[in-house]
Amino acid sequence: MSDPALAPFLRGDAIILKHPSGAVVKDGHSSYLVRGDGAYNWLSSMVGLLDGSRTLGELLDVFPEELRKTAAGLIDALATQETVRWLSRPSDPGRQLDDLEAFLANWTEDPVGTAQSFRTARIEVVGEGLDVVALVRTLRDNGATGVVTVAADEVSGPWVVAASSVTEEDLLGIAGRAEAGELTLLPLVALDDALILGPFIGSGYPCSLRDVLSAVRRNTEPTHVGRAPVSASAPLDLMGVHVAFELFREIAGVLPSQLSERVCVMDVPSLDMHLEQPVLPFSTAGATTPTPSGPETPASVQDPVLDSLMALMAPRTGLVSRVEDLDLPQEPLFLAAFSHAWSGSRRSVGHSRESLAAARCEALLDAVAQAAASAVSPAGGLASVAAGVDADDAARRAGWAQASRVLTGRVLASDSAVAVVPLPADPLSDVVVRFMTSRDLTVRLRARPDVSDRLVLGAATDPTGEVVAWAAQAAPTLDDAASRVLDSLAASVQVGTAGGAGDLPPGLGEVLRGSAQELRGAGAGDTVQEPVTWEEAIGLTSARTRVVDITPAGLVPLTAVRVCSVSTEPGSGSDD
Repeated sequence: MSDPALAPFLRGDAIILKHPSGAVVKDGHSSYLVRGDGAYNWLSSMVGLLDGSRTLGELLDVFPEELRKTAAGLIDALATQETVRWLSRPSDPGRQLDDLEAFLANWTEDPVGTAQSFRTARIEVVGEGLDVVALVRTLRDNGATGVVTVAADEVSGPWVVAASSVTEEDLLGIAGRAEAGELTLLPLVALDDALILGPFIGSGYPCSLRDVLSAVRRNTEPTHVGRAPVSASAPLDLMGVHVAFELFREIAGVLPSQLSERVCVMDVPSLDMHLEQPVLPFSTAGATTPTPSGPETPASVQDPVLDSLMALMAPRTGLVSRVEDLDLPQEPLFLAAFSHAWSGSRRSVGHSRESLAAARCEALLDAVAQAAASAVSPAGGLASVAAGVDADDAARRAGWAQASRVLTGRVLASDSAVAVVPLPADPLSDVVVRFMTSRDLTVRLRARPDVSDRLVLGAATDPTGEVVAWAAQAAPTLDDAASRVLDSLAASVQVGTAGGAGDLPPGLGEVLRGSAQELRGAGAGDTVQEPVTWEEAIGLTSARTRVVDITPAGLVPLTAVRVCSVSTEPGSGSDD
């Protein structure tokens, strides 16, 4: 028999159902049968006694001596299934657990002491105005008797809630003390139309407040952060309830907080609330130099990867805010688009011949690469940044992007003969070409094989010969490069971004529209090219290039994505 000094407590989510063979017991994690003709009657009669207010010894004394063994056996059976939990003695013998204590009894053997730790904890609310009034009232209504209001320069902790009225300077000052281990901070930030709560800032928590604010600003107009606090009581009261519950989770220590790495976002007009995991800013801190060893073939970007990458989407703190491809045409290529507010383009677009999932992976990887490139200044010469599903994939993508840049510069600087690159001869490419033709567009693919036999320059021209879209791609073979250029041109037309050649690099128009000879030899369709690496395509040794993994630590737990920068070092021979 269990320790008679402990108090048995029946989980609050337990129910007992009659069964021909006895009684079925269901709770939040299991369902099982207790056999015996009298099992249902016995358990039903004992429910009111299993409230944690009596020790096992006191409870068994309720029964006649000849029935105590049966009662103890049934309690032990429930305890074996963890439907009954053993609690230490309540501080006031015979007192029933209150609602908070009964809730805590599902997770701790000392619900009374745990509840008291929250009720008496010193919680300092910093700020002024309606938001402070709402937070203090809600915390006290939920049992926190140790709540006080303090000025920013009076903060001592151990628990601090910064209301939305606190200035950013004061907020960052308190956060600095929290990150130094002096206290734990739960910040509340107000935007024009939203409230953002969290994450917890302090020793043992992974986020810095400065990084979180940067993530907020990435998808928010700068003037919208730090505006006057919300003046309506309803959203503040509702957010106050959430503040109280998250503080309770952390102080009691029986449930993990939802805000250790995430934020709670409330849309003020609708009062809708949701959790987001901020995608933190990029930096070169902690950058490493990997040794790519994977094959040249692209890594898989199918559904499991997409599920992981979708963690990047969050309206207020994500890298992308919403899907924008629902109205895009999906023929001949699958197209995907995600909006964001941190770049001039305000969206990332991806395309694929395989599936919409693959196109969305490409769009999300593009968003990561754009964000990294805008925030990081890689060391060395001209650099290309790319994201991939792992370090090898990211390095490969960045390497070929760099090869395209370097080789395009060399080709445009050359005055050697221009050759016509044959259109890819496969069924899917035929479909893409017919799509372009149906739009009265002509696809022109060109190369300067004596400069590079792995770079294709391409354009889509209208009936007047004007370039409406162009692309330059280097790849392991000329055929691969031609396919990539064709798809890039088609995607521009399909998504509706083609139109004018104002961004043509100097000299590219002449290469695309000028006279050209027929391509002969490798890459002409009659000779199979041996694939090369991007280092080989550039014509440099690996010692003359630099591959750097710049994936921020906060991104790794979210997704399988890695971010690499490939730079061409000064003096390496690049002409761009």
